[in-house]
Amino acid sequence: MNKTIVLVFLASLLVFFGCQTDLDEKAFLKWVENPENGLNKTKKTAEYVYSVLYKPAAYKAILANRKIELEDLEVSDFLNFTLTLGVDKDIDFVDYHAGVNGNKQAILDYLAFSFQNDIWLETNGKKVPCALYHFERSFDLKSTRKINLGFQIEDKGIKNIKLVIAPKFNTSGKVKFSFDLTHIPKVKI
Repeated sequence: MNKTIVLVFLASLLVFFGCQTDLDEKAFLKWVENPENGLNKTKKTAEYVYSVLYKPAAYKAILANRKIELEDLEVSDFLNFTLTLGVDKDIDFVDYHAGVNGNKQAILDYLAFSFQNDIWLETNGKKVPCALYHFERSFDLKSTRKINLGFQIEDKGIKNIKLVIAPKFNTSGKVKFSFDLTHIPKVKI
């Protein structure tokens, strides 16, 4: 009898804690930004550090201080990311790269315009080009640079996506980030 009670108790705990609950806005923002949850990822190559944050529609709505609508709780047909490029040295990213290749204006032009063509999503066997690209040009000496990315997708029911970055300046080749969109919690409305 005691074993049965213990088993029922353990099964109840598993069901209770295993089920996803809706998060309040502040908790949702922290959940998305927490690297342990799989939406905020970082990879290092020989010279560069790439960090990518997938931003669900509800995340963007909260940051924009707008009321969350029901459609914000579903996977949007427009997927947004923030890509942060950096180096492991205490030097400006652009200056570091210009020092390697000798032309600061060329790297700025590439980051501001052409780099968009070297970034895409892979989903359901299709290559989806970058539809929104904004290089945040800052005038400080940071070792990182941010780029906002957006991709128009046809299938709102996708579960897994892969972001592929193939920069001309990275001699290590393509950098790939996989995202599982099935476990993102809901936000309390």
